[in-house]
Amino acid sequence: MIICRSVYWDIFPYSKFIFKFPLIIILLTIIFFTVIPLIILFIKPIHLTNNPEKGFDTRDTYYSGPRLAWDQIQGILSLGNRVPFQYDNINEQNLIEASFKKNNDIKLQNSRLKRNWADNLVASLTNVACYENPIPAMDYLSQFVIEIPSIDKIFDPDFLTDMCLLQDELMDEIMYFGGMTPYKSIFHIANFFSCFSPNYRVNCTFMNYDDIQYSKSLMETCLPYRDQIISCRKHCHKLGNPLTIETCLSCENDEIPKNCSSQMVFDLFYRILPKYIPGRPIYLNNYLPFFSYTAYKLQGMDVNIKKYVELEKKLKEIFKKSKFIQLKGLNFEVKRDLLLPYAIRDSKLAIIAAIIVFIIIGLYSFSITYTLAILYMLSTSVLSALAVYTFFTQDFPLLNLVVFVLLIAIGSDDAFLVYSSFKSGENFDVYTFHESLKHIATTMFLTQFSTVVPFFVNILSKVIVFRSFGLFAGFTLTFNYFLLISFLPAFVALEKKLSKQICPRLKPPTIKWMNKLINHSINEILPAVVIQGRFVWIVSLTIYSGISIFIIINQLHLPQYNPLQLFARNNLHEWFDNNAEIQFEFVETKLALPLNMRLVWGLNKVQSLSHFNADKVTNVTVDKRFRIRTLTELKNLAKELYRMRNLPFVQHPTKFWPERFLDWSKTLPCTPDAACCNVTNKYFEDDFLDYCMRISTTQIPTMFNDTPIYHNVTFEFVGYTALLPTQLKYNHRFKLLSEAFDKFDNEFIPMMSSNNFWYSPEWSLMSIWIDLQKAIVSDCQYSTYISIFVVAIFAFICLKLKSIVALICITFIVISSGGTVVFFGWELGVLEAVILVLVVGLSFDYTLHYGAAIPKSGCVYHRIEQALKTAAVPVALAASTSFLAGFVMLFSITHAFFQVGMFLVVSILASYIFSTFFFLPLLYMTLKENDDCNYCKKEQKFPGDSRFTTMVYKLTYFGVRGYGEPARLMFRHAGVDFDDNVIDHSVWPKIKPTTPFGQVPVLEVEGKQIAQSFAIYRFLGNKFGLCPGNEVDKAMADSIAEYVKEFDNKAHDYFIIILGFMQGDKDAEWKNKVLPAVEQYFPVITNWLKAAGNGYLTKAGLSWVDFFAAEKLGNVVNTCQTVAAKYPEIKAFVDKIYSLPTIKSYVESRSKVPY
Repeated sequence: MIICRSVYWDIFPYSKFIFKFPLIIILLTIIFFTVIPLIILFIKPIHLTNNPEKGFDTRDTYYSGPRLAWDQIQGILSLGNRVPFQYDNINEQNLIEASFKKNNDIKLQNSRLKRNWADNLVASLTNVACYENPIPAMDYLSQFVIEIPSIDKIFDPDFLTDMCLLQDELMDEIMYFGGMTPYKSIFHIANFFSCFSPNYRVNCTFMNYDDIQYSKSLMETCLPYRDQIISCRKHCHKLGNPLTIETCLSCENDEIPKNCSSQMVFDLFYRILPKYIPGRPIYLNNYLPFFSYTAYKLQGMDVNIKKYVELEKKLKEIFKKSKFIQLKGLNFEVKRDLLLPYAIRDSKLAIIAAIIVFIIIGLYSFSITYTLAILYMLSTSVLSALAVYTFFTQDFPLLNLVVFVLLIAIGSDDAFLVYSSFKSGENFDVYTFHESLKHIATTMFLTQFSTVVPFFVNILSKVIVFRSFGLFAGFTLTFNYFLLISFLPAFVALEKKLSKQICPRLKPPTIKWMNKLINHSINEILPAVVIQGRFVWIVSLTIYSGISIFIIINQLHLPQYNPLQLFARNNLHEWFDNNAEIQFEFVETKLALPLNMRLVWGLNKVQSLSHFNADKVTNVTVDKRFRIRTLTELKNLAKELYRMRNLPFVQHPTKFWPERFLDWSKTLPCTPDAACCNVTNKYFEDDFLDYCMRISTTQIPTMFNDTPIYHNVTFEFVGYTALLPTQLKYNHRFKLLSEAFDKFDNEFIPMMSSNNFWYSPEWSLMSIWIDLQKAIVSDCQYSTYISIFVVAIFAFICLKLKSIVALICITFIVISSGGTVVFFGWELGVLEAVILVLVVGLSFDYTLHYGAAIPKSGCVYHRIEQALKTAAVPVALAASTSFLAGFVMLFSITHAFFQVGMFLVVSILASYIFSTFFFLPLLYMTLKENDDCNYCKKEQKFPGDSRFTTMVYKLTYFGVRGYGEPARLMFRHAGVDFDDNVIDHSVWPKIKPTTPFGQVPVLEVEGKQIAQSFAIYRFLGNKFGLCPGNEVDKAMADSIAEYVKEFDNKAHDYFIIILGFMQGDKDAEWKNKVLPAVEQYFPVITNWLKAAGNGYLTKAGLSWVDFFAAEKLGNVVNTCQTVAAKYPEIKAFVDKIYSLPTIKSYVESRSKVPY
């Protein structure tokens, strides 16, 4: 395949060195790409984190500095208002690497929560299924969701019996948590019905038919009042402190029936039943009598996570037996802790995908060693990238594991390209090696770096995991490219040299019917399908792209319900996180945390010290610009706080400490002989302010949420912090959350530079999520723009004006791929944003191969046809292996591997379909028509074509090959029908007078006779595109043909004697004429072959001279093995011509005559 011949550089010395010394290259590869990386990794090992959120953080953003600063001081301020800073002098502010203080802070917070949790558990009142007051921390109990056909099923005794039996079936699992939970019964619909019964059933095991009917009647009575029931008790579950037991206001009023005002009726509508009850099917939520895994861990309780895994298996087994109940979702809060083992399990699927790909490569190449070389090259690429990666950071996010799958898909393309480039048969020398290597180096530079550039662009992202992924993936593909142009060519050169010495006659087995089928499909069926169906393809694929645009505009959005999806969508835990808020009322309230803002004066924001290591940040330091030394400065701070707490979205009535200080000071008496703290008194001076502020803390209550900050060593006043409650609520949806933060950004602006402050949400995850969403949108846009720009440049370099059509095709591939994955449920999360960057690079690959394979001259039809003949097979094989690699990953459990699998399947299919059935048809309609087409051979009619030829050919010659066979080969190569008029010597006397010169062969065209073999060959060469391009090349071809003819004249008599047409001593003829001629002519012809460097006699490629020379030279090398062994280049040349797909079957089936 010819790729980007417009891009040249002289690499012949490099090619020659690799060809002559392949072992040196292989040894250097082992040393520099295997041994040294292993040593580096031994010294600086990679740390694969089991925390899925590791790296899903931002740096160098508007919110990251305040967030990191608050994380550092939050735990310290919870214990007091004196903060230790990492320097001795208050005026020195050295930036140093942060310690593990953040982890200690978390422990402090957890210890406080533990005391609250214990208090609440002691206050729990119920150990049975029925209750009258709200259950403490019910939101944090383990839950499971089931699906039933309709709401009527909940009144089915069989259904209620199955639900009631769960208590016994799960008894062993429940007993494990007996000492860690006050609850004993499962809170499901059956137990609720038993509790509604007027017969005071303890649980569902005592329930009868009358109880079911009563519950049904109660539901029918209360259902119309559902909104009022939920509204009147919702305040009992407000999220100030969700673990606090509050006295719930009664719902007994004139609007709600009395029997609908109980807590259990409220929980039935609020927690158990879905929002839309008439739906089909419907979902029921259920609470297990123990808390989730994360809830226990937050309280410092040691819980075996395997118990939750076993519970999940048990629930699946139970509901699998049911005919009408299906387990749909689980909420055990174990996703983060189970991700690592399942990610490692999915990595094994990547190994399976690699094995499948390598099997296909092995079958295609018929070389186990070549397949192993590809495996070594890919493994070494990863190893070298890991070694370089450690110099930037040793933390390895789980997201980086998907690089292995991407490398398998991309590496398989490389394998087919390299093998097809070096698949030059026996004609393998330094010149053909150089041409192949130059082709590989150019092609893969463009295709790989169109993907590498977007990867490296991710290094500039604000998201740490983006940076890490871009760094690792970029270096992996970069090393893969360098090994592709060094190690792999060296290995191929070594393998071919050894194979000639060890097993020179060993060739891959051929399946004739399969080869015939492939040739027929590629040479005849595919061009007809592409060209004749061009209008259908273009219109249908354009419509599909339009539909994809509509889907992207209307359905592509940031995650709305599940910010950090870790497993595939069919996972039970992910189903709950994706659907619970949609289905059940309680989830929205549970998630609607208040957006309370922490305001901090006097401290600097934290800065990042490392671009890749999230733990390397500066410590909090004192902001020398802030000071409260005068009354004016204190009043300004009080005014600032007054303004902010009276904002429309705040409306906080309680005064803060600076305001309360001013009010307190006004009540103090003053005397001339003592420090005066009354700011309104004439004896007050600014010098007294610091003293007054200090003593005020003994009389004015200060707390964690409203306190001055003092230096822990010098005890100087350095800052102030306040928690500002707002009326805004947290929401996963980017639009709503960004609107809230926009209000903060617009209003939280210091009125004076001396009162400069920063703010951060009290819960840092809120800040992380808004940062992530903004970064995802911006990074995805910039990466896509840069990718398209890079691809556009590469496309123009390779394809010139054809690049316009190529860019249209690539754009459609990107759009259709995006629309398809969005249709299947993709949301623009962190992982998806990383993956979508690749679609531009991958969409370029196949389009480039087709575009560069199009000949520069000829009619449009035959240019498209030649591109298909050249590129269709390697493109199809590359697409199939990448598709299979992605398809295997669809069986993954984890979200990352599953999404990569879906992306590969969709993008590869889109890239192949659009490049083959959109790009080529569109080129057919836009390329300039060239009437002087060397490929036009016979009549070609297609719908809409006005071009056709109607020549009739008749070739007259004897029933031997001789000088008629080259013409026959050219006819068959061109696929042109002709009348092969074979004459016998008995009729020759009668025919001879009718020929122009009394000789054959004679070619009759439209009734006109053309005599002399070279005239016939040149005519057919011009007609069938088998003449070199310019006049000089044509003359060079003629000179070679004349030289071969001179040799044939000396060998002619020997073969005529063998055929019996002449008497003589054949042995003497061979010894005295043929062998001397071989020694004279064959070295010169060998030099011509080497100089051409492409397996043919001229650099212009296949021409009529090659058919003639193959016939005449083949007579000798196919007759005498000694000559063939002595001149392997000529033997390879003859085999190459006879192996052309267009004539191979004919050559194999023709009569085995020696001449």
